This record gives sequence, structure tokens and C-alpha cells, in this order.
Amino acid sequence: LRVDDEADESVRTRHQTRFSQRRKPKLTQDQVRSKVIQEILSTEEVYVRQLSDITEGYLKRCRENSSLFSPELLHSVFSNIEDIRRFHGEFLNSLKASAVQDTLHESCIGHCFVENVEQFQYYSEYCNNHPDAAAQMAVLQADMHYKFFFEGCRLLQKMDEISLDGYLLTPVQKICKYPLQLAELRKNTDESHPDYEMVVQAQAAMANVAELINERKRQNESLQKIAQWQVKIEDWEGEDVILHSSELIHTGEMYKISKGHSQERVFFLFDYQLVYCKKELLGGGLQYRGRLNMDNCKVVPLQDGDVTHGGSPVLNAWKMNNVKKNKWYVLYTKTAEGKERWLKAFEEERELVKKEKPGNMEVTDDKRKRIMTAARTKKVSTVKQRGEFSSMMVLRRFIYLW
Repeated sequence: LRVDDEADESVRTRHQTRFSQRRKPKLTQDQVRSKVIQEILSTEEVYVRQLSDITEGYLKRCRENSSLFSPELLHSVFSNIEDIRRFHGEFLNSLKASAVQDTLHESCIGHCFVENVEQFQYYSEYCNNHPDAAAQMAVLQADMHYKFFFEGCRLLQKMDEISLDGYLLTPVQKICKYPLQLAELRKNTDESHPDYEMVVQAQAAMANVAELINERKRQNESLQKIAQWQVKIEDWEGEDVILHSSELIHTGEMYKISKGHSQERVFFLFDYQLVYCKKELLGGGLQYRGRLNMDNCKVVPLQDGDVTHGGSPVLNAWKMNNVKKNKWYVLYTKTAEGKERWLKAFEEERELVKKEKPGNMEVTDDKRKRIMTAARTKKVSTVKQRGEFSSMMVLRRFIYLW
């Protein structure tokens, strides 16, 4: 038994020795920090090279072929990628200048991010445009002329076998990686390191950039939905909704007492304005009937029976006073719950407009007009396609009957 025990012990010892030999020594914090910085530098170099490939290999050659690419089409596909490329060339130089090559862990690179926060705002426009760019690329790739042209660009630039739409996704992915890289850098930076405070600021700043981009994307999608809603309304009058509004807060059917008549209308409450439409009997579409500027209106809840209509007390009602015109409107819903929800929505609308948005969150009038134009263009295209489809169906039916 003793011999067997000694043999087992000898085997265990040999295994432990081999395991300890194979096991790599644990890296120090300085070594890990060096690796993180090296990764930031190397991935940035690769990224700048990819941006150059896109601008030089694709965009430049597309510009030279005006018969295939109009300025509008180029902007639709590439957006402001040249601005991003120019900025990242400078940003990479800043990172390299701040890196201590022989002892990377001593490098102080946090300030490179903090000082360039405004420049990272280029990504807001690019990310907002990317869904449209992807949709446009899908259309172009279905055309053999464009498909072969793009493939020729890739081969001439000696790029990896990735399609252009794959390369165009790179900036969207890249901006999301910076907060993760900086979180890892902060984790491996001692609080006594001269770069620590700047790394903390850089991580917070880049996380904020990502948040702002997501908010702008959400806001852009909201404006697009409102624009697409408006172009479906018949007999629209006056300014476009999105020139002043960005959010749909509440919508629903209720009644409006006007000139002694109770009219059922569909109301849409946006920030700054309340739009109401008449529901068409045939087709269920909506016809524009009017709007109220909420800055000029005062909402006054009424008790049941405070006003009457046709000799009967009006329930679930409130008054809206147009202060500028000194005109009153009486609105009411079918249920008490409906009234409560609308009164709450009016409060939400006033709270929303009181919130001051940062300057970099404001959507320009030019951008709003472009969104509206795109919605109208899309509607015309859809109507045209439907017309062509209907004509084709009639022709096929005629041929079949003939």
C-alpha cells in the first residue's frame, strides 16, 4: 500500500510541475495597461486605414462617375464620412504623440478623447443617415451596373472581400467601442497615475457621446414618423408639423363643440401644437380640419354639467382658451378615463417644451425640411408604383379576357 501511495504522489507531483510550467505568470497592472493602450492605438490605425479605403477607393471614384452618381446619391450613401476620416487622421496623430512607446503604461492618452468630444459629434449625422444609406445600398446592389462598379472599386483598392455596405457599417460599430475600451483602461489605471482623472473624464465623455447619438437617432426616427403621418392627411393646410414639433404625445378621438354643433374629430397632440382631423367615411382616411398653438392656449377642466349642448349636460369636458384670439373651445370625451388621460397629456406637453435641450441636440430647420421632402418623395413614389401595378393588373386581365 505504501508503494502505491508513493507512486500516486510521484504522479501528482509530476502533473503539478508540468501544470505550473504551462501556466503563464499573472500580468501586472502596468503590463495590462500597456496592452490596452496598444490595442487602442492599433485598432485606431486599422480604422483610419479603412476610412481611407472607403473615401479613396469608393467615394473618390464614385464622384468621377457622375453618370452613375449624383451629388444627392453620394450624400445618401456616404453621408459625412469624409469629415470623420479627416478627424480620425488628426485623432490618431494625437494618440501617437501622447504614447510613450518604450513604456506604454506611462502614457497619458485620456486628454485626447476629452479635447475632441465636439469632433465626435460627426457621428450623430452619420449614424442618423446610416439606415437610409443601407436601404439605398440594397437598391444599388440589385442593379448589376452598380454592383460591378463597387466590386471594381474594391479590387482596385486591394481591400478585403467585404461589400461596401459592410464597410459603411464600420463607423457605427466603432463609436460604440470607445466607451468599452476606456472602461478597460480605467480599470487598469491606478488612481495615483497622472492619467487617471483624464481617463475617468474620457470614459464619461464618450459614454455621453454614445447616449447623445442614440437620442438624436430616436429624435430623427420620431420626425420621420410624423412626416410620414402628415403626408397621408388629405387637404393639409399651413406649415408642416415637424417645423415646430418633434414628439407625438397623445392621440385619440373626442368631440369638439363648435358653433352649436358637436363634431367628432381625431386629435393629435404634439409638442407646441394640437392638430385635429375629420375621419373620412369612405376608406377611413383623415382630412385636415385645423390646429391650435399650445403656447397660446389655456386648458380649463370643467365639472360635469358646467356646459350644456342641445339641452343636455356635457360630461367629461374641458375648455381650451385661445388667449391670442380670445376664443374658447369645448372638448369632451366619451369616458372620464379618456378626459383624465387628455388632461395629463396636456401637462406632459407643457413639461416637455419647458425642458431646455442642449444646443447640440437641436434639429436644424434645414434637416427638418429634408425629412419632410423625403416623406413627400416617398409618398409620390409609392403612389406611382401602385398606379403602375394597377395598370399592369388591368392589362393582364384584358389580355386574359381577350
